[in-house]
Amino acid sequence: MKLERYPGNPILSPHPDHPWEDLAVFNPAAWYDEPRREVLLLYRAAEAGPEYKCWFGLALTQDFQHWIRAGWLTDPLLDDRDAILFPEKINGRYALIHRPLEWVGPPYGTDQACAWISFADDLLGFPAAPSNLLLKNEHPWETAKLGVNTPPIRTPYGWFTLYHAVGPDKFYRLGAVLLDFENPAIVRHRTPAWLMQPEADYEREGFYRGVCFPCGTVVIDGTLFVYYGGGDRVCAVATCDFTALLQHLRSCPGSRRHR
Repeated sequence: MKLERYPGNPILSPHPDHPWEDLAVFNPAAWYDEPRREVLLLYRAAEAGPEYKCWFGLALTQDFQHWIRAGWLTDPLLDDRDAILFPEKINGRYALIHRPLEWVGPPYGTDQACAWISFADDLLGFPAAPSNLLLKNEHPWETAKLGVNTPPIRTPYGWFTLYHAVGPDKFYRLGAVLLDFENPAIVRHRTPAWLMQPEADYEREGFYRGVCFPCGTVVIDGTLFVYYGGGDRVCAVATCDFTALLQHLRSCPGSRRHR
């Protein structure tokens, strides 16, 4: 089971006339406006400048013009990336998946930075909330850091989401998981083989070589659209039959339980 690239990729590229996005436009979030049958993308843009650590502040908007910066989702003392909120509460609590770069070694049960899950009564309570290890490296294409990429989608079989892992060649590849409805800390099904790897020029080359990094997914008329960053420089999209992917995923075993 593999994702199929849109022949017209990339769909967004850096704009030389816009200084704020002349280096890279990538990692797009996606929202499907069903009445209009339009997909809205909120992408990350970068201008030439130094690299910086990532933390995640919660921002709220109703019109994408006026914003409320509510506060930190993750601990500002950690380099904590790949922060993914569930679209609804789980048993009355908010749920967040994240990947703290420093949480490695024997005390954490993993040799690589991996995906953790936490629950909180308030959206700003996650920095102080306890976390459980959700996904760690298990397959040959997963030898370095690993993180969850896309907001979970409710399906009849559990919460569906995509994740990435870095392989021995330093390339980012994608897999999929189904998490338990009532306790998404349990991975019910996980693809043992990757669904997508860097193959196109805009994925193999760029600001960072060998990257397919999705941040948004939508389902339209049974097709899963995966919006992703290529080479940390451009935005692209790939698709597959969502029912076929779920059927394939349900035939795969889950992850080994972690503490």
